[in-house]
Amino acid sequence: MDPALTMWHTQVAPLEMDLERSPELQCSICFTTYDNIFKTPKQLDCTHTFCLECLARLMAISMEPQETKISCPFCRQLTPVPKNGPPALTTSQEVLGRLPSHLQREEADSLFIQEAEY
Repeated sequence: MDPALTMWHTQVAPLEMDLERSPELQCSICFTTYDNIFKTPKQLDCTHTFCLECLARLMAISMEPQETKISCPFCRQLTPVPKNGPPALTTSQEVLGRLPSHLQREEADSLFIQEAEY
């Protein structure tokens, strides 16, 4: 075989397993991959999904501290926030199901809610 025609191969992870490059598995605000702890994918009523941490920050810097609705950063549709705060928002099962199996449990939300109640 001619040395000029030698082909080099490298092993590359399949796209569906490359979490860092999959935009649908990243928060559209902070661009961090969902991890189902502080980066739990929470779905607003408009169906846009963002991480719990970013939604909590949006609530913290809202113009009205007693606001019980959160405005979607994309479409501005309002979503009522449950009395237990952003952790009680609906978790996106679609996004959660695409994460590695060890990140698909929803236990972290209930712990976060329990801590927030004290």
